[in-house]
Order: sequence, then C-alpha cells, then structure tokens
Amino acid sequence: MSRAPAKLPLPFMPADGCADSVSVVRSARKTISLELKRDGTLLVRAPYGTGTAQILAFLRSKESWLQNAVKKQQARRALNAEMSAERLTAGEIRALADEALKDIPVRCALFAPLVGVTYGRITIRNQKTRWGSCSSAGNLNFNCLLMLAPRRQGITSWSTSSATGWR
Repeated sequence: MSRAPAKLPLPFMPADGCADSVSVVRSARKTISLELKRDGTLLVRAPYGTGTAQILAFLRSKESWLQNAVKKQQARRALNAEMSAERLTAGEIRALADEALKDIPVRCALFAPLVGVTYGRITIRNQKTRWGSCSSAGNLNFNCLLMLAPRRQGITSWSTSSATGWR
C-alpha cells in the first residue's frame, strides 16, 4: 500500500520559483535528503521515525543551499530557453555543428594540457538536455548549441564539466 507524501510548510521564505511547501517521503533509509525538482517542487526523503521537528531543522540548515540551487535552476532554464533548438531551422543547426567542428577541437587542444588531461575522439551532436559529456575511453561529446552561448559561458560549460572525465 503506498501513501501520498506528507506536506510540510517551509520554515523560511522560499525563493521565487520555489514551492512554499515540501513533500516528505519516509522510507527505510539512514539519512535525510532534500531534492529540488525541475518544476520547483521540493522533496525530502527521511528515515521512518524521523520527527517533523527534525525535518524542519534539516530544512532550516539547507536554506542557503536551496536558495543557490533555485538560482542555478532559473539560470539554466533561461539559458536553455535562449538556446532552444526548437527555434532553429535544420540548416541553422547544421551550420552550428559545422562551426563547432572547427572551433571545439582547437579549444580542446588548448585547454587539455592546461588541465593536464588527454582525450580521444571529439563528437558534435544536437542534444536536448546535455551540453557535453565524456566516455570512459576519453572521447568527448559536445552539443552544437554551445556555439550560441556567450563565449565565456560556453568555455566554462564544457571545459569544466568535460575535464573531470578526461584521461
């Protein structure tokens, strides 16, 4: 038998774009966690037997994390909306991919030694949800929509996230 999650009010003023209450799901776990969903709703997962006062204290301790997470989520939404592939024609996407094929390998060659990594093949795609990724073999995948990002932002997006997986 599954029960609907309990609802608790946030013990502080929520950030714009964030729910003012939190769903609580109790389960056979050992720790409490807080999740900010894509739609701005909040979910606390807590062990059975965790009291409301303990959950509210946990939420108060996570207030600054939550405020920062909401800001990041809003910035990501704005950037994704700005660079939505749905507004581009197939020809424009092909042109971005061609531009990325010329630009990104040069940048990888520049940044890889600075970060102290090596990489294999570079692939340019038009993904809906990822800016880039890397494989266990050291191959790099980049979204052609990175070419629409402001120069500094585009560099940060793929150089920091991809570098962690390079070999």
